[in-house]
Amino acid sequence: MKYIKFTLFIFLGVFHSAGAQLPVSSAGGASVLFLRSGLSARVTGLGEAFTALADDENSLYYNPAGLFRMANTRFTLNHTQWFEDIKFDNLSFGYRIRDRAGIAFGISHMWMPQIQGKNEIGQNTGKLSVSSSIFQVGIGFPVLDNVYGGATVKYFSDNLASYVSSGFALDVGVFVYTIIPELTFGASVQNLGAKVKYNEASQDLPLTLRAGLAYSIPQSTINLSVDVLKSQGSGLKVNMGG
Repeated sequence: MKYIKFTLFIFLGVFHSAGAQLPVSSAGGASVLFLRSGLSARVTGLGEAFTALADDENSLYYNPAGLFRMANTRFTLNHTQWFEDIKFDNLSFGYRIRDRAGIAFGISHMWMPQIQGKNEIGQNTGKLSVSSSIFQVGIGFPVLDNVYGGATVKYFSDNLASYVSSGFALDVGVFVYTIIPELTFGASVQNLGAKVKYNEASQDLPLTLRAGLAYSIPQSTINLSVDVLKSQGSGLKVNMGG
């Protein structure tokens, strides 16, 4: 069983490396979901520089404070297929509660066809299942006239053959309208308290810090944004979009 466990960790490490633009290395499937879930076409088009532009249901995954900026009810469904027939689905729903708060729910699931397990001497041991799921709920609310706060609670579950792991994590964020017209600031801390554990092997999910600025060009629909993010165990990364 140690051989099977090692093989699965190596496989998910390769899977992680194949996910373009992932900021850190991690063996756990749930950590991949933490970093990849909620990538809509709009956010991808913005180069994932969304922390200070957060204004829809995707704020759940980048800066929950932005959930208060949703103008109406929002719903998105995304499907991605990666290499080796690995599939990733994400459903997000956001709702504005008048002038009190914005809330959102998200469900993400990654899975792949069953793979052949082997023992220490290379003999087949049967088919193995590999999947990860994450459920998220977030809220954004006003703190001051031009300052919003927010939080996202995450529950994740990993199934790696006979090894099962689950747990909780927390994101917190802030969104600020600056004194410069049309310029906004956003910041968030992601994956607080998160840990993946498979039997005796455990690994912390990477704590990620995000900060960004966004500028909406007057009398146009053009937004310029930049994010700086730092994940535990990796270097500084800059995302830009417009």
